[in-house]
Amino acid sequence: MISLRGFRRYKGVVMGVNRVMSSKRGRSARTAGGVILATSLLAFGLVTAATTSSGAAPVSTQIEALCSGSDAASQKTLNDFSGILGGNTIPVTLTATAADIPESAAIGDKINAEFNWTGQLSQKLIDTAAGLGAAIDAKNISAQMTVKGPSDIASFSATAPNLTVVPALGVPAILSLGSIGGEITTTGGGIITYRVGSVSFTTELEAAGIPVVLNITCAPTGSNLIAKTSVKDPDAPTFTPEIIPLTATAGGVATVDLLGGNPPIITPGKTPLVPESLKIVEAPAAGEATITNGVFSFTAPAADGTYSTTVEICGVPKEDAGAPGVSEIQNLVLGDNWAPIGSSGFDKRPIAFSLKFGGEETPLIWASDNLGGPIPTPENWAPPTGPGQVGRYSALFLGSTYRGITAAQVQSALEGLPNVGAGNVEVVAEKNNAARPNLITNFKINYQGALAEQDVPALSLGQWYSVLPQEALTRINESVQALIPAPTTTVPGAPAPVDPLGGLTGQALNDFIVQRILTGTLTPEISAAFIKVTIADPLTDAAPALISALNGLFPKLIDPVAVPVVGGESPTKAEPLCSQGIIDVTVTAGVLGITLENTGAQVAGTNETQGLGFVG
Repeated sequence: MISLRGFRRYKGVVMGVNRVMSSKRGRSARTAGGVILATSLLAFGLVTAATTSSGAAPVSTQIEALCSGSDAASQKTLNDFSGILGGNTIPVTLTATAADIPESAAIGDKINAEFNWTGQLSQKLIDTAAGLGAAIDAKNISAQMTVKGPSDIASFSATAPNLTVVPALGVPAILSLGSIGGEITTTGGGIITYRVGSVSFTTELEAAGIPVVLNITCAPTGSNLIAKTSVKDPDAPTFTPEIIPLTATAGGVATVDLLGGNPPIITPGKTPLVPESLKIVEAPAAGEATITNGVFSFTAPAADGTYSTTVEICGVPKEDAGAPGVSEIQNLVLGDNWAPIGSSGFDKRPIAFSLKFGGEETPLIWASDNLGGPIPTPENWAPPTGPGQVGRYSALFLGSTYRGITAAQVQSALEGLPNVGAGNVEVVAEKNNAARPNLITNFKINYQGALAEQDVPALSLGQWYSVLPQEALTRINESVQALIPAPTTTVPGAPAPVDPLGGLTGQALNDFIVQRILTGTLTPEISAAFIKVTIADPLTDAAPALISALNGLFPKLIDPVAVPVVGGESPTKAEPLCSQGIIDVTVTAGVLGITLENTGAQVAGTNETQGLGFVG
């Protein structure tokens, strides 16, 4: 029922919205070696404005996000409608596309970091909204992107125009969010990372004429990494000159010692050279180029011309170049209206539930006494056609007593999964309710051991068995929805509809209807209008309070998805410091020798004669 659409493209450098703002980074905040995160949940495009950027390629990547209420009132409304929504959060799939991403850039380059977004709501949510006749107005739309690493800009924020969405049954809601970003300038060597900051908006939802106002904020369900650009490190080896000119006759051989000579062509940066890393990364268009023991050799083709070969050498990584990984922490929130420990009978409480992790599901975790077989299943707990197992557990005298849920229970169940294992997860109970200081409000799920320092699947709720049963709440909500009439549609430009009741109310309306009945002039239009104002409209007006009251009779579900508090990320490997040079060999007929211009370096070579030495 919630739309994130609204970003639009405008001319000029400021993009995507009514207003785009950037936050500049002070020099003290700039880093020489930024951290690159290995797990990418969302890749946005970067369009380079500098000729030295390289390795660009088109991208189209998706990220899953969850939206929730940004204040207590909004979250309470989502909780009240969780039976209709299937949960108290709104799932959204964001897709980012761009023409290219510059994989590398030089210091001082300008990069036009413009990202195009679209969002798609879950189809179940769209179908539910369509069934309610919901119309959605979104306003105060804003988004933020952060930039880390050697960049002069630390973040971009944007606002978008208001919008209206009318969901349709079975029709995907793919919404264009437009673009966000702007120009950045690289300020040093390292890695620039672009990350999702936040998306927030206010929605005014019209469901069967009922206004509902929600303040919403959305966040990725895992790492917030968008994309990266590597900037050449000033501590990498240096080629002097970067373009090495040689000459040779057609069919001759030109050589140059890249690691020897006085002074040498390649000098180390701030770390020692790795001589064995010297290699050809781009071969010449013709002829044959090789490197042996640091000596470059080029056998010239018969045709005249200049032939370019790109070579690369690396230094050992800097000690501080790598970065440790981050172990994920997820938050599993419990219901805050469950009965006190030791209660039974009709007190609202969970009986048992299961958790899912990466396609595996735990056995039932019991919050109340297990009365033995038959074990609860979705089919036997509260079937619509007859008595179910819920009756045994809710009995006043022989029912099941609520014992509560412990961190040890949850941890043991998770460790029993084949994709978790013993020692790879720690579950910690937290008590964050000031009014009820002894109440466990949530579990922090800390991933460790074999699951440390990586992005892991989100823990989610599997089976759920409670008193009163959630199945009954779902059926009641469906019945309430069926009673709410769909709103009438108005064709733009059409004349205003005529009220068959003439605006009458109270006793005057009753007298009017009686007269029509007695005279045989009660038309279908008058009858329908009378039913609407006397039955349908009052029912529609009472629906929100009715739904809220009904939800209060049932125990709140555990959050369907355990939202990451800290997104897991793999360690960043310390990469060698590499740089490249170009060797241009000009081939002409009848010219002896090899020259290296304007360097003072000694270059050895042959041209159909062995042992001739030349100094450029």
